Amino acid sequence: MATHQVRERREEPQQLPIHMELMTELTAPAVAAATTFQQRLVENMTACQKEWYGFVHSRWQENISMPKRLSRCKTPMDVQLVYMDYWRRALEQYSGEFQQLGEMAQCDVRHNQSLSADDAGESSRPPARPESYAHH
Repeated sequence: MATHQVRERREEPQQLPIHMELMTELTAPAVAAATTFQQRLVENMTACQKEWYGFVHSRWQENISMPKRLSRCKTPMDVQLVYMDYWRRALEQYSGEFQQLGEMAQCDVRHNQSLSADDAGESSRPPARPESYAHH
């Protein structure tokens, strides 16, 4: 009895031709849009952080000056007026700051939406394909 040795044929998977020009052309608008979005996001976050840190610094100065203002009080009514003024200013400043930060964020959202609308008009033409691509 003869033993048959069966050789297994391993077929290497065929690699599809990569058309770098086509890949670059297809992905370029998406990469450009992502880059622009990320750049604007970082710029807006930086501006918001600068605004917030400036606000926190000024509020810190207000908090530090509070004991000095209280030390100048002569009557309980003076103490009450200093506290009332402190809290009134704090509420006004926090309210104004949150409104400012909200406006900064809204401005960025509107700007990104207008950029998206502009980009949609430009990408209506499909990229040209190499002739060899049509056969695969």
